[in-house]
Amino acid sequence: MTDDATKMKQERDLALAECERLRTRHWTILDDMNKSELDAYDLGCAESIAAVDKILDGKDDGSGTNNEPWYTQRKRLLSLTAECERLKTALEIERMRLAGCGVAAMQNTEASKAERITKDNPYWSASYGDVCRAVDAEIEARENYLGACETIAKMHAAAVGEITGPIRGVVEDVVDVKLNLDLSLAECERLRADAERLDFVLDNCAFILTTASEGRPNTYQLLTQDEDENYIVLSGEGVWFPTHRAAIDAARGKP
Repeated sequence: MTDDATKMKQERDLALAECERLRTRHWTILDDMNKSELDAYDLGCAESIAAVDKILDGKDDGSGTNNEPWYTQRKRLLSLTAECERLKTALEIERMRLAGCGVAAMQNTEASKAERITKDNPYWSASYGDVCRAVDAEIEARENYLGACETIAKMHAAAVGEITGPIRGVVEDVVDVKLNLDLSLAECERLRADAERLDFVLDNCAFILTTASEGRPNTYQLLTQDEDENYIVLSGEGVWFPTHRAAIDAARGKP
């Protein structure tokens, strides 16, 4: 039973209760004419309810005319019912479009891409297109990744001198090779610099003078002797250095 029918029944019950109250006070109002009016009221309510139910059940095709105000109300109800059906259809389409986005998100291979729907499909949407573009980017990124892996494998083989699996890891192995190379170059540079220092010391018949003080680090100077066996400070008179190398470099004029 609809809300309107319930309301009309409540109003009728109230009217009957009021009549019963008046009757108990010896007021006779339910004569034949009043009863006929109530019956007619009930009949009109029942017909109105049946007409509304017919519209809501989709059994009223909208043909025919009626007296006012029912004609206008009937047209409004028919319009609302049609709009409701339209919205139901639209909602179902949107639901299928949403499902399509989920399917597109899983079609992330070149083979599965071929099964995508096109713009002429009612379930295609702008969001579906966005998902497809995102998946295309994923596929491209994966292909780039695989290509990079192949390149890295070739670089690893070139770095370690053989085609084999990584020892600590592809990147780690290459880093190790680069580190060993850097260390070797640094050691070569250190030895070259020491060789130049040694040549300077030998060429000048020089030697290192060390000062040692308790509780203080040693300091150094580079000296030589002239023909009269006089000491000459090559690294700078009155200047002491924290290492042998620093004293020799000062004598060579190297910072």
